[in-house]
Amino acid sequence: MQDNHKNDGFEDIFSDSSYSSYDDIDNFPVEVKSRYSGNAPKKNKSQKFKKMWIANIAICLVSVLFILGGSACIYAYSSISRINYNKFPESSSSTTSKKPSSSTIESSTTSYNMGTIPDTLKSDNDVLNIMLFGADKKENGEAYGRSDSMILLSINNKTGDLVMTSFLRDLWVEIPGYFPHRLNTSYALGGAELAIETIEYNFGVDIDRYAIVDFDSFTNIIDTLGGIDLELTDEEIDYINWQCWKNKQVETRHEITAKAGVVHLNGRQALWYSRDRDSAGSDWDRTNRQRIVLNTIMKDMKQSNLAQIMSIIYQVGPMIETDLDKGEIVYLAQNALNYLNYDVTALSVPDLSGGNFSCPTIDDMDVVTINDWDAERARIQMAIFGSSDYEVSSTSSEETTADEQYNNAA
Repeated sequence: MQDNHKNDGFEDIFSDSSYSSYDDIDNFPVEVKSRYSGNAPKKNKSQKFKKMWIANIAICLVSVLFILGGSACIYAYSSISRINYNKFPESSSSTTSKKPSSSTIESSTTSYNMGTIPDTLKSDNDVLNIMLFGADKKENGEAYGRSDSMILLSINNKTGDLVMTSFLRDLWVEIPGYFPHRLNTSYALGGAELAIETIEYNFGVDIDRYAIVDFDSFTNIIDTLGGIDLELTDEEIDYINWQCWKNKQVETRHEITAKAGVVHLNGRQALWYSRDRDSAGSDWDRTNRQRIVLNTIMKDMKQSNLAQIMSIIYQVGPMIETDLDKGEIVYLAQNALNYLNYDVTALSVPDLSGGNFSCPTIDDMDVVTINDWDAERARIQMAIFGSSDYEVSSTSSEETTADEQYNNAA
């Protein structure tokens, strides 16, 4: 049937679905009828074909965008699916009733003043706390191995700050359900779950998520990223060369021939740099080196776009264990470029310059103890949340930024 209502005096209103139900011009809304003009010039065929050509191009572009968008979603999903997801059982949120069964670790009866053990954990909806563990491979039937690196990464979306808090592995703490011992013993006894509970119990900070990278995976991740450029001293270069040669990873005693300065390291070399505690600062220097590596990686990734970040996740995903679910990882990846521009602050627990610690020998072990626990808890909570449940000591030292530590690492 011929459509008597089509007239070249109308603009292209038929694509508007809100008017598609009208069969007669008199039934069109007033504002539409006013667009009709009986004296309007007729469009020639070339104009019509031009309009059709533009419409077809638009349809093609939209189709391509949908295809690309769908492919991006599939790629993002496959990237995230490669990460080893491991959520702690809900029923095991507390380990206070646990006791060591077959562990070879001897218990300690030595205790000291822990100050006011927090009844509640400090938290904030605008702060995400992710506990990062660097762990040894499990050996000789070990259930969990040992953690050589514990860094709490705090993302404060309210202030635009990233805080990296390193906990010394020889720190003397109360292990809930067990006994007082070194902090890294909590990981050996109960893995990431017990280590997190131990840090929460002793410092009163709520930890939301965790991620574990073993040392082989750390090496592969650095290699995947193309290596890393670090400022090294002659002593650090010699330490890396010595460890690589001593452990028969290379055939030459002096693999790195560069002098002190910025040196490009592969994953194996970067791992030995991160584990170096032979300098005068011992474990404090080691935790500082670990933060320098993490901060350098974040600096390098500032030049990346979202596609490159997803590509990195795809490559390194199988090397990471975490309880971050897919939705959380997508959210973090989407906001990664914002986070990389946050101000970065570095903390060490305890603080070397603050003097709030001692280095005694307990049960034939060289350990680090905190003198004033409430002051230390206040210092950590202030840095992460901007407020504390404890009174802030007026003698607390100011924290250094990660950039200051990075620039003064040598």
